[in-house]
Amino acid sequence: MRRQVRKNPDKIVKAYGRHVREMLGAHDDRQVWNFQMYAHKVRPKFKHMVGLWRAFFALAHILDSIKEVKAEQAAADVVQNMKALVQVALDRGCLDNAALLAPFQDPWGQEQFGGGAKEMQHCHCYNNGLKELATRLQPGRRGYDDREGHGEGDAGLKPKTHAQRMKATRQAKAAAVKAAAAAGTSATGAQQTD
Repeated sequence: MRRQVRKNPDKIVKAYGRHVREMLGAHDDRQVWNFQMYAHKVRPKFKHMVGLWRAFFALAHILDSIKEVKAEQAAADVVQNMKALVQVALDRGCLDNAALLAPFQDPWGQEQFGGGAKEMQHCHCYNNGLKELATRLQPGRRGYDDREGHGEGDAGLKPKTHAQRMKATRQAKAAAVKAAAAAGTSATGAQQTD
């Protein structure tokens, strides 16, 4: 079998391509099909072996690049998949970091944010600013100074009652909104239009 694969590699690839087309029901040349579609179709056969199916999907992605005569792209995909597999081994089977190295979006992964990268960055900065300000206003937390007039960044404000803490929180939110507006974004991270 190995000798046959080395002797006639094109024959093996064409036969597998015909098999995939038949399995996908593509009988006409005008019908669109690719190996990734086949990977999704055979997903139930892998049952709980999600990592093995991801490797199969990666190989299907590479075959699609080769089918479209993109040899450099296929080679780059192989390199990135090899890096991803090493990362899985380093992380003891966790695929979170490896998914970032893969040359395609993880087909089994969960979407982490509904917006774009810039919107996520603005939301992250806004929320971190609020958390930092709230931390400074809570006794017993790092960065809180209970000496009157010597607070770290808050001019020594020491809210004693619930109403004073709520007022300080509102002021902190207003300051964060003002800072975001100065950066050209709204409080939710969306770009403002002029």
